[in-house]
Amino acid sequence: MQHINISFVILHYLVSDQTKKSIDSIKKNIDTDNYIIVIVDNFSNNGSIEEIEKYVKNSEKIVVVKNEKNLGFANGNNAGIKYINQNYNCDFICVLNNDVYLKSSNIYSEIMKEYITSSFAVAGPKIYTKDGKTTSNPKGTDIFTYKSVKHRQIEINVYYFLYKMHLDSVVQLLEKRKVSKSTTNKKENNQKIYKVQLHGCFYIFSKKYFDYFDGFDSRTFLYMEEEILFQHLLNKNLISVYLPQIEVFHEEDASTNAMLQKRPRNKQIFFLKHHRKSICVLLDIIKNRS
Repeated sequence: MQHINISFVILHYLVSDQTKKSIDSIKKNIDTDNYIIVIVDNFSNNGSIEEIEKYVKNSEKIVVVKNEKNLGFANGNNAGIKYINQNYNCDFICVLNNDVYLKSSNIYSEIMKEYITSSFAVAGPKIYTKDGKTTSNPKGTDIFTYKSVKHRQIEINVYYFLYKMHLDSVVQLLEKRKVSKSTTNKKENNQKIYKVQLHGCFYIFSKKYFDYFDGFDSRTFLYMEEEILFQHLLNKNLISVYLPQIEVFHEEDASTNAMLQKRPRNKQIFFLKHHRKSICVLLDIIKNRS
């Protein structure tokens, strides 16, 4: 089995321009020739993946994997991870959104340096966003309690019920009250931090992670992957680390991360539906803490 220093899984869906920019950013900045990029198409079915295939057809370092249906975030990325682990002996696997672009030109050397130091399972970079902020990572160090997650589950279930009953304005009112009570202002962090919850737009997995897991938790379709992954790491006493010396740019607007603001009604229901399922998974993991 061929040895690879580092690989990248880019989950593609519908938008080809972002995927092309993500590919180009890796090719431009990667600090080793021994790498591979796996593009996973999550059943775009709009001609965009065919455009990507033409774009990368002359590259021996890029592979396209096509899912036969939209598998969501976790299982969509798992298809790319599975392809790599079945075909290569790879030291590190980076999983990134197709709207994330590599800025640093020292990613492999920095990852290897940190792995020698800490034997981490998962690492995350400093993330720049359109608003100029770099506060997306790390997301926090708080350990989830069953009680706090259960409270969140009740809240999501109430919102879901209200939307199904066409009481959208009530949800918006509840959200405004919650936002007005929040006074948290995250600050930029330029220090390496261990045992943190990391942002899901760019993960760096080491071989140690795959000693315990095949990929992301396959029980989710979308949402709460970050919380679920962090809880899995805590349960197995595995190390996560924030590495600010590695930098990426996330093109998505920071405002789109707000939970229930300025989304069409059907998207609100979609979000709540899948969030409800993911919270059940997180609660199950917390109950099985070792």
